[in-house]
Amino acid sequence: MSPLISFLTKKSEVVRIQSPLGVEECVAALKKGTLNDSIFKTMFVDSGTILCKFDGSNFRLRQKRSYGNAFAPFFYGKLRKSMNGTEISGEFRMHPSVVASMTLWFGFLLLFGGTMVFKSLVQLSTGHYDHGKNANPLVGVVGPIIMLVFGAALVKFGKLLARSEKTHISHLLQQTFSVSLSPSDCS
Repeated sequence: MSPLISFLTKKSEVVRIQSPLGVEECVAALKKGTLNDSIFKTMFVDSGTILCKFDGSNFRLRQKRSYGNAFAPFFYGKLRKSMNGTEISGEFRMHPSVVASMTLWFGFLLLFGGTMVFKSLVQLSTGHYDHGKNANPLVGVVGPIIMLVFGAALVKFGKLLARSEKTHISHLLQQTFSVSLSPSDCS
């Protein structure tokens, strides 16, 4: 993962929970405390409801909201049988398609914008550019920088809007499995 994407997505926050319940009981408890995450079932659900999608022993939790926010956190978890019951482990992160889109956006921006900035700086330093009415090499320098700042600000704003969702999901996990999570796990 590129350093810029790592900066924007931060390090994943890993959560580990030990439950005395069996795996099937944990699945049933999670299904009881959440709604199945499908387009048609969640279309008219209230904002703030926690949605869950299972794929075998893997599951994904997210909070329903009344607005679109691609940068909101999802909790990707896995249930594993252990000697003392079930180990629930997972992490908060953005949806993989959002990370892929951001990688493409910033990658193309750095590739083409970087080329544009370099070419414009060369033109400015040598004075070899078209002195026509609409020719200004400063646009080639400032434009990509503005796009980079806008992209980073958009990600940060989306995360700001979703700042309480990790807490709500962590609270649901805590209630469902009757355990206490350390503050570093649910920030």
